[in-house]
Amino acid sequence: MKPFESLAGLSWIFTHFLQNKVQAEVVRRHPELNVERLALLIELDFEDGLRPSVLARRMGRSKGTISSILRHSTKHGLVATTPDELNKNAKRIFITQKGKVIHDELSVVLTDMLEESVKDIPAELQDEMKKAFTTSIKRLNPIWSEEEWKD
Repeated sequence: MKPFESLAGLSWIFTHFLQNKVQAEVVRRHPELNVERLALLIELDFEDGLRPSVLARRMGRSKGTISSILRHSTKHGLVATTPDELNKNAKRIFITQKGKVIHDELSVVLTDMLEESVKDIPAELQDEMKKAFTTSIKRLNPIWSEEEWKD
């Protein structure tokens, strides 16, 4: 079976093209950013002060990849780290004022791009697709639910 012959394959292709489009727009507006750093800002806007290990689980990335994203994000002033008061070997990551301003600007842009990408799909079908994708995402990444995010 070819990827375009299955729902999951079409979803993968759609996601690939959508991510490329989002990446181009993000870099056009903020050359120091990429979609991974934007995803980090989105996570920290949702819940600030997380440990890198929690960010890695939530974002579906390895600890090494998160370390790289954090290093570059810190270098560009998007996030800051502080020692974890409960564990001297751990640190907590916080969004900076610069990161928050960029997040808030790009959240509007991202929302518009996401809505535009599915505008031709009827609303009732979108609701069914949301349920189906949520179920599939939770199967692929079981921690992908608010209840599981608490550390």
